[in-house]
Amino acid sequence: MELGRIRDKEEDEENYKHREVTREMRENYMKKLGTLRGMHAKQWEDFIQIDAQRHQQQANQQMSTSGTQTLWKIILQGLMTTLASSSVRGMMIMGEVTVDTECLSAITFGCRSE
Repeated sequence: MELGRIRDKEEDEENYKHREVTREMRENYMKKLGTLRGMHAKQWEDFIQIDAQRHQQQANQQMSTSGTQTLWKIILQGLMTTLASSSVRGMMIMGEVTVDTECLSAITFGCRSE
């Protein structure tokens, strides 16, 4: 009888140690998982923020480019209207205008005698 109790007590102690080791492993796993989730959430937030900034910059650039092109179109239309109706000393200035839409700087005018 005494041997049975000693054996049961040793088994209980061994089971307790196994439960403690399992509990510690679970706690460590949960800590690591929490840390990993936090890092992932931070990386995701950073990605979303950078992506939103990139989209905003593209939109601003398109609006800026569009605004510049519109301004050039208005200026050129007014210039062409003025040039087409002008006649100076027998020379008529033709309103042929070439615009490079990338840099909007190449403007050429052709002249011919009346």
